[in-house]
Amino acid sequence: MNVKIPEKGMVALSLQGRDKGAFYVVSEVLGGGKVALADGKKRTVASPKIKNSKHLRLFPRNVSEYGVTWPWDKATDNRIARYLKEFRAADKDISEE
Repeated sequence: MNVKIPEKGMVALSLQGRDKGAFYVVSEVLGGGKVALADGKKRTVASPKIKNSKHLRLFPRNVSEYGVTWPWDKATDNRIARYLKEFRAADKDISEE
């Protein structure tokens, strides 16, 4: 299932750019089709990556279902990184679709 409208907490796969193939969590929806992305390691909630949503594949899964709640803080980065690691391990073939 491919989702078109980004929402805070959704999992996103980068389809374009140097970070192609990287998984992120949408930390904020900005105007003009832009979203702020965090991976919990290099791109934290405090310094997210800004990317156009048309360069992302959005998944219906939301990190709030796995205990990552708002407001986001430093501990949230650790939970996001752990969640994305588990997401990649559970869905190894997800980036090959």
